[in-house]
Amino acid sequence: MSVLVIPSVNGMLLWIQSSIPLKAKQTEQPRKEILEDGVCSKVESLLCDEKYKARKLFTSVFGVGLKTADKWYGQGFRTLEEIKAAKDLKFTKMQKAGFCYYEDINSAVTRPEADAVGQIIENIVKECTPDASLTLTGGFRSVSIEKLEDSCELENLWKNGQAGREESLRSKEEAAKRKKKDA
Repeated sequence: MSVLVIPSVNGMLLWIQSSIPLKAKQTEQPRKEILEDGVCSKVESLLCDEKYKARKLFTSVFGVGLKTADKWYGQGFRTLEEIKAAKDLKFTKMQKAGFCYYEDINSAVTRPEADAVGQIIENIVKECTPDASLTLTGGFRSVSIEKLEDSCELENLWKNGQAGREESLRSKEEAAKRKKKDA
């Protein structure tokens, strides 16, 4: 059995730097800062940057991507209230829904809520594909049982019981859309 003895932080840094191949020279200083100080000044600076904060806020609205966030920032907007109050801005349907349901979308999902949504989704999926199975996934699955009331995301994964029928739900959904569009 061999034992690695590292006498100091500097020794550890040298060992890490010699053990891990550098992907880019620009990562050397941030890695060194994190190992020595526990933080990286570039990251801390970015987190305090006004443009970063605005982009993060704007993209928290469902339907808003970086391009739109940058456009709004360039137009001088810094808050969601300013954007909602602007009379000359046009929003997509998704952005309108994002503003309308902002609090709901950005609030935590509890386990009972996740189970209720999962049951609704499962019922809908089984109408189209009776042998389908549904598994709820997301952050709440990795949280301890005492903290389940404070989860934040819900995703679902479903599959049907027969190979080759993976498109059955989507095909029926698309057929229904086409039928509605043609009517």
